[in-house]
Amino acid sequence: MSDPQREVLLEFDEVGFSFDDQDFTGASHPVLAGVDLLLRRGDFLAVLGPQSAGASTLCRLAAGLLTVEGQTTGQITRGGSVAMLGDDPEAQLSGMTSFAADEIRLPARLHGIELQEADGRAEQAARALGITHLGARRLETLSGGERQLTALASLMALQPDLLILDQPALALDAPARSRLVQALQEHCAAGGAVLVTSHQYDDVAAAADEFLTIDQGVTSANFPVESLPQHGVWQPRAGVAGTPSTADPESSEGSGAFPGAAAGSPVLEVADLTVSFSGRRVLDAAQLSLSPGETMAVLGPNGSGKSTLLRTIAGLHRAPNARGWFRSRRGRSSGSALEVSGSIRLTGQEISELPAHHRVPQLAWVGQDPGVQLSAPTVVKELQRALVEEPSPKQVEEVLAITGLTGLETEHPYDLSPSQRKDLVIATALLLQPAVLLLDEPTLGRDASAMDQLNRMVDSFTGAGGAVLLTTHDHVWAGHIAQKVQAIDITSTN
Repeated sequence: MSDPQREVLLEFDEVGFSFDDQDFTGASHPVLAGVDLLLRRGDFLAVLGPQSAGASTLCRLAAGLLTVEGQTTGQITRGGSVAMLGDDPEAQLSGMTSFAADEIRLPARLHGIELQEADGRAEQAARALGITHLGARRLETLSGGERQLTALASLMALQPDLLILDQPALALDAPARSRLVQALQEHCAAGGAVLVTSHQYDDVAAAADEFLTIDQGVTSANFPVESLPQHGVWQPRAGVAGTPSTADPESSEGSGAFPGAAAGSPVLEVADLTVSFSGRRVLDAAQLSLSPGETMAVLGPNGSGKSTLLRTIAGLHRAPNARGWFRSRRGRSSGSALEVSGSIRLTGQEISELPAHHRVPQLAWVGQDPGVQLSAPTVVKELQRALVEEPSPKQVEEVLAITGLTGLETEHPYDLSPSQRKDLVIATALLLQPAVLLLDEPTLGRDASAMDQLNRMVDSFTGAGGAVLLTTHDHVWAGHIAQKVQAIDITSTN
């Protein structure tokens, strides 16, 4: 009998998987082929690869979520309990609760765990991820990273033997990634196991005891870290997790320089922009100035107000009478009073009291969650709906090329990868020919090829005289892509 502390929790032996009816001919194509992996108690494994390589399918198959959706070959052995967080963690929030503490506790309660124990587990999970201070916050007031951590904490409160996490560091700042790494290592030390996937060799992937690469459904082992870009994996920290940033977030100048960057009259000016929800300040006296041809990167931890800044500039948070009501991203009244003050000037004109649709097409906003901005059944129909008058085939062809979506015209937007969905929203924005492009966390979920494509898109847009205001947690990339780097952190005053 094997040592129970090293019990096998997951084993794939020559595993393949094909979805049923993958194309219009009814043919089935393999998504995974000949996959071997072994996870015992205490193991921490990272599976790294480019978009559409099969990593998410591997996770879902390992969690037992694809038993009726396709054909499986080979042998899968599972031991113990399993919990999985998908690559869209916000979609795993239940919609049954209003506050973070209740959401973290809910799965344990639904599994029949008594209230007192469920409370203890929820508090322990929240403490491990550093989010105990979020317990009394309404879910719709949390940032994307905070919602991601809330969803993860709710799974950790179940205390599963095996945690399967598909791109768990997507929207997390550096301190949050560090806490996540520590929590996962503690889970393994207590006898659990962890399987993570990523398109990027980030802090979480670097903390794994072992990693496999995956491409076109085939896994490989024993590759040096330095070779990961050759396998489509982006290395946001030049391959060394924890390398200090080369960008100074307190300075106004980054290291990047793009053709077309020009001095002169600012195209966008923000002065003393302050936003509060129900008396809680979420953006405090923000200041910025952006000229044609420039890119500015806004840095800050989860919950610092980065997304609020972009949404307010876009007109999505607006209260011309000082108080108003906003609606949550799910369309329900949040019951949170919104207060906005300060100045927003676009090409010299004050626009702070204009509704969002009057700021278009000069301002184009691409949010952190692209799903809420997509509604058409195919990629090309989404683009055709972008303008009041349908764009020409040439215009559509051009934005497809610049965003790397050529060949995906007939795909449903929700069949795209998360970063491709964001690229589709960017493509619709580019059709508007805006003066300023607002990009909220554009690097989320990107592999090496998609990062190159994003850099080319920003280069092309600014080279033609456009301006880009973006948010990111990646200081190194910010220093490369932007002429200006600005830090905000409302969390230090709350």
